[in-house]
Amino acid sequence: MFAVKIEPDFPDTDELRALFTGAGLVKTFNIQANDSTAILDLTPDENQLLRNLSSRGRNAVRRALRDGVQAQRVEPTEETYRTMYALIGQAQQGRLSAVPRPYEYYRGFWQEFVDAGMGRFYFVFEDGKPSVGAFVILYGRKATYKDGGSLPKRNQYGDSHLVQWEAILDMKRLGAREYDFCGTPPASRLKDKDHPQYGLGMFKTSFTKTVTDFAGCYDAIVRPRTYRVWHSIGERVARQIHWRRHRQPFY
Repeated sequence: MFAVKIEPDFPDTDELRALFTGAGLVKTFNIQANDSTAILDLTPDENQLLRNLSSRGRNAVRRALRDGVQAQRVEPTEETYRTMYALIGQAQQGRLSAVPRPYEYYRGFWQEFVDAGMGRFYFVFEDGKPSVGAFVILYGRKATYKDGGSLPKRNQYGDSHLVQWEAILDMKRLGAREYDFCGTPPASRLKDKDHPQYGLGMFKTSFTKTVTDFAGCYDAIVRPRTYRVWHSIGERVARQIHWRRHRQPFY
């Protein structure tokens, strides 16, 4: 072992950067999807919580409810897993062209959280078939919208907002005090249409304007000489070889 990667859940500040640098940590590229993210405060009552959404988000939820859009929690069966994975694949058609990991990766992740009582699935149905899906995890007082997907052509207005609203209320009932939408552009680039997460950012900030930039990824160096080789060339080569062989991210 020559280094340890850390990605702490601490807001990025000048003071924190100085502390990490003083401790010998080296800033590197971020790995986690939610190093910048929108977080919704769940402590208000349900009526106030709805009023706290932006007008666009609030109107989308109300319109979907008024039109009778069906959103609900679903049981974590093999069929649910397969359906959710298919919806994730459909969602890659936009500007954010992330490559989904293999089904076995997702299934294993979902099963671990389901078995621990920490993961739930939510679907919207259109013409009797799932059209929007979300997988949300709860740990302590924090809920996180971990995975999501949807069919590209849908007729129900507000369906994506409603599935989130259903999950938000369910997590609130379970004791969550905040809901992490897991990934937006950095606060400074939220309105930058060239950012690959621009569309996702606009959707997620229709629930809350609070965007938090976390510290991101740092390396704690254990063996400096080996780390210098890794940092200068080894990591880049390893990532390229891994991608050519597996067509999957290295991390």
